[in-house]
Amino acid sequence: MWDRLSSLCPRRQVATRTGWKACPTRKPVPHGSLSHTRDIQDKILANNQKLVHLSGKAATGETLTDPDFLIAANAIRLRRKVEMYQWQEKSESKTEKKLGGGTETKTTYSYTRAWADHPIDSSSFKEAGDHKNPSEMRYQSRDAQAEHVTLGAFTLTPSLIGMMDRYEPVAVTEQSLAALPDAMKSALKVHESSFYAGGDPANPQIGDTRIAFSAVLPSDVSVVSKQNGTSFEPYRASTGMEIEMLKTGVFTAQSMFESALKQNTVLTWILRAVGFFLMFFGLLLFFRPISVLGDVVPFVGSLMAFGTGLFAFVISIVLSTTTIAVAWIVYRPLLGIGLLAVAIAVLVWLAVSGKKRVAAAAQPVAATT
Repeated sequence: MWDRLSSLCPRRQVATRTGWKACPTRKPVPHGSLSHTRDIQDKILANNQKLVHLSGKAATGETLTDPDFLIAANAIRLRRKVEMYQWQEKSESKTEKKLGGGTETKTTYSYTRAWADHPIDSSSFKEAGDHKNPSEMRYQSRDAQAEHVTLGAFTLTPSLIGMMDRYEPVAVTEQSLAALPDAMKSALKVHESSFYAGGDPANPQIGDTRIAFSAVLPSDVSVVSKQNGTSFEPYRASTGMEIEMLKTGVFTAQSMFESALKQNTVLTWILRAVGFFLMFFGLLLFFRPISVLGDVVPFVGSLMAFGTGLFAFVISIVLSTTTIAVAWIVYRPLLGIGLLAVAIAVLVWLAVSGKKRVAAAAQPVAATT
């Protein structure tokens, strides 16, 4: 399927490999026939430098081969994943308040053995003498990518190829081991469709290594991008945002945009939450000296810590809402102004409430007889 997209969805009928059809949100019209090569070329030229949507099989004639282990596959991407069995250190700290003010932090360390895809520096361990890891890995992980991948009459760019990430395991067999040089063959064995360097795979020791392979094979994909001749490039929208999407499988343009919108919404809320907690943490540190002063009497210190924490939480909400509101004013003025008004109202309420409490505390207490 090959669609031209006008903005995010065409208002007119759009070109496909087999004929003309309307935007998916409209009622489709009967398809015609484009059996002549010249007609297809005309459609390619007509959509050049425009935002298009295509679905079809991404394929390559290349055979990717791992240069060290000689594993080969007709694949779009080939990955070698190397893991080494190593010590890992975990620490747990507990802070306790001391009588008379101040705190004391106690840290306990624990050690476990696990597979990791990168060297773990054990020289910085608290108990480094009893938990030593090799300084480097025997082999390194590696990724290879086909240079020429086609989607029908089009050639995918390296960035689009990089978006194909549905890896499938590539089995290592005894024949794979037999094809290796003698020096490597003697150091390796086959275990669970992978190479294994070490002793008994059922009882791994520190320094043992396993090497597994996986590949992205030719498969159906859907692309939304700017057509550039018989290839693609990112499409720059009027907002300045670049559009270049690829999903494994056959999807309509509408579903691809909806999926991208959902992902963007989730990312936006994650960033907002991170911003809020950073602001909250910063305010906690700012007010920390107040609770430390109160730690002379433990109960008072805890009470002041709770109060400053609650105040920091409320201020963080107000400041975060203000930041979001300012950003929204450009794109949705009514929503942005509304959020900003709420934030200002909360600030005014806090200020007025604070003044009333101060005034009430300052009033002299009437003497009693």
